[in-house]
Order: sequence, then C-alpha cells, then structure tokens
Amino acid sequence: MDIDTGAGSGGAGFAHPLMRWLADVGAGIDAAIECPTLSLPLDQYEGALRQIAVCEARLASLRLSLTRQGELNEVRKLSGAANTAGWVQQVTRMGRREASVSVRLAKALDQTIRATGCALSEGEISLGQAQVIERAIRRLPNDVDAAVRAEAEAFLLDSAQDLDVDDLDRAGKHLYEVVAPEDAERRIGKQLEEQERRARESRTLSFGPVRDGMGTMFVRLDVPTLAIL
Repeated sequence: MDIDTGAGSGGAGFAHPLMRWLADVGAGIDAAIECPTLSLPLDQYEGALRQIAVCEARLASLRLSLTRQGELNEVRKLSGAANTAGWVQQVTRMGRREASVSVRLAKALDQTIRATGCALSEGEISLGQAQVIERAIRRLPNDVDAAVRAEAEAFLLDSAQDLDVDDLDRAGKHLYEVVAPEDAERRIGKQLEEQERRARESRTLSFGPVRDGMGTMFVRLDVPTLAIL
C-alpha cells in the first residue's frame, strides 16, 4: 500500500512528520497483511483481534482529529467543497450521511465530550461506541448543566467497558429518560401522536356490489382499532 508523504507540498524533499509516520504505518500494515495467519496459535487469535480493534479505534481518533483541524483551517476551500462534510466525502468516499456524522463527531470530541475523545485515542472504546456516546449527550436538553453532562459522559464511558454498541445505545436512551424525564416524556408523546396520525391516514374502507343484492366490503385498520372492533 503506497502512502503519499506529501513531499512536494512543503518544499523540495519536505515531508511533515505525520506523513512520514503514516508511511511507516502503511508499511507495517503491509507486513501484517502478508504475515500468514494459518500458523497463529489458537490461543492468540483473541489477542490479535483485540489489538486490531484498538488500532482501528486509535486511527479513527487520528482521522477525526485531522477532520476537525481541517474544518478549522477551512481546507475544504482547496477542493471547492461546499462544507467540511463534502470535503470528507470527496477524500474518503464516505456516503453523505456518514461524512456528516463524522464531522459532527469530530467537533464534539474537540468541544463537548473530550473525555470520550481521549478514550478513543487510547483505544479504550470503539468508534461505534464514541458515536453512541455523542448521540446520547447531544440528546440531553440544553438546560442540563455541564456537571450533569460530564457525569453522564463518565457513566457511559464506564459502561462502554462492558457493553457493546447496541447495549450502550440502550443505556444512553435510558440515561436520557433518567436525566431529563419531562423532555423524554414529551418526545415519547410526540412519537405516539405521529404513530396515531400515520395509523389514521392508513385506514381505508371500500365496498361495492357483487350480485344477487350482495356486496363486499374491504376494511384496512391499525391493530389497536381492530382489537376494539
């Protein structure tokens, strides 16, 4: 795997230390890929997989840090992208939504959930877990003070050591209901109203004659209404 060291962008022979480091990482990955796994002892598979997961998390942290700095430096202007998410999409070939989520997470790790950023950079949590924590903290109402937000983040970081992404997401939603019960109740009420509206719009009744004075009727109702009937 060839890595562009950027030697031509900062003067003859100049390469930023980060670019040289990335080149070394690329060479290391090449060597690891070429290493036969067939001879790996069975009791070392778990350790190897864990190490790879840690490396993935730390590289994701570096990518997000670079994304954030690129946003602050308005690097997007060099490529004509409309915004940072567009620039990230161009460079990484992410989808539009994934790129937007990435930029938002990068900003949050720099501003509002720095402890999560540190945990990701150390490989203590995965990228998916960091995304869950960001969503959970962002879900909290604006009137929740900084101390409570910090406690919520610390709780989720601690929980992330034992929970996978799905279970951590459920813990984040439960945390929201505990920290902001009134706001959670309001949101749930809106969701129920929306479900009821959709159910009403989907109800249909049609009928017509067949023969011999008989007819047919077709009714399409939501399950709760059918239960009442």
